[in-house]
Amino acid sequence: MARERKDFLGGTRQAVRSGCSSDPDTHKPSNLSGLQKKHVGTDLTIQTVVGGLKVGWRWPKQSVVLLECSIFASCKGRLNEYGIGVWDGTTGDQTGFFYEPPGCALGDADKLQWLDGTRTLMAATMFPRADSSFISLLDFRDKNVVWSWCDVGTPASLEDKHAVHAIAMEDGRSICVINQYDDLGFLDLRSSAGGVRWRSRSKLMSRKKVHAEETCYPKLATHAGQLFASTNDAISVFTGPDHALTSTLRGSDGGAICDFSIGGDRLFALHNEENVFDVWETPPPPII
Repeated sequence: MARERKDFLGGTRQAVRSGCSSDPDTHKPSNLSGLQKKHVGTDLTIQTVVGGLKVGWRWPKQSVVLLECSIFASCKGRLNEYGIGVWDGTTGDQTGFFYEPPGCALGDADKLQWLDGTRTLMAATMFPRADSSFISLLDFRDKNVVWSWCDVGTPASLEDKHAVHAIAMEDGRSICVINQYDDLGFLDLRSSAGGVRWRSRSKLMSRKKVHAEETCYPKLATHAGQLFASTNDAISVFTGPDHALTSTLRGSDGGAICDFSIGGDRLFALHNEENVFDVWETPPPPII
């Protein structure tokens, strides 16, 4: 079953419903917005995810990102040290560890992203994994936290509105966050004192109602200058400096979208319903 979607990644898209294997973790998509991210089961050793790493660090459902020949992982050490470890992807040897400083949740991060412009790693520990949301930029060259933000005591947090996902924008100047009510917000990386500039997303789109038990927290991604945000069973595409809503992707009747990824010319969306995911892809150019 295929459906056409327009204005996505610069071309017409096809939504295809497919079934995956009986193991729902087998085909869960990686986050391909510049780096790969894998979610793994509770208390799996890092050797289970990336074979050959010479270390016994463990982490519960944390993030792993691959960058050239380096592997970064939010994890816990043998002596209960929390932080982010670095391994050589070729030899498997550990090359560094960024210990978690006070007030900066690193060992329980659920989002890691490399920023080429500043050569820093974004680490985000978001609500509801933590009581509040924390985002930090880490410089591994001198083990320094160069920028950080948390929503403790902010007006939004006092109203029980918390950022639940974050993505560094491709221009390297801002971070986009989204709260559990689907509002988009932006943090200026050039200032350490500024707050989130929120914009109401509910005014931009109509939402299809889903069963409460199917609701998944929204996720964000960027690709080719566009911003993507999932809400319930749809993915919205925002374009331009003002992030105007240009299209909405809605595919299979598989319930809420729990995660999605962009790789090359394809977008993969994993639904709440077991063994259901959608794939949108750009068709090949016509033969002239």
